[in-house]
Amino acid sequence: MEGRGTAVFGMVSHGQVHAGDTVTCVTADGTRFPCVIQEVERPIPQGPHIGGTQPPPFCTLFVTGRGPEEFHPQDKFIIEK
Repeated sequence: MEGRGTAVFGMVSHGQVHAGDTVTCVTADGTRFPCVIQEVERPIPQGPHIGGTQPPPFCTLFVTGRGPEEFHPQDKFIIEK
């Protein structure tokens, strides 16, 4: 993964994020800091989900300028316009 940024895995609850977007990371304790999304990867769905519904939209975001120690479970990325 070297050169691609810090990989952050999570679920998109609403909206869309694209490479080049600047988003705000809101940590579980309320700290906020900007992050630039360098790349977005979405896994290919593997067959039907429970009850025939679509699987949750999990993705990996590659974030530049931040280290892995800055991200924690329950952190959220939000797009502020």
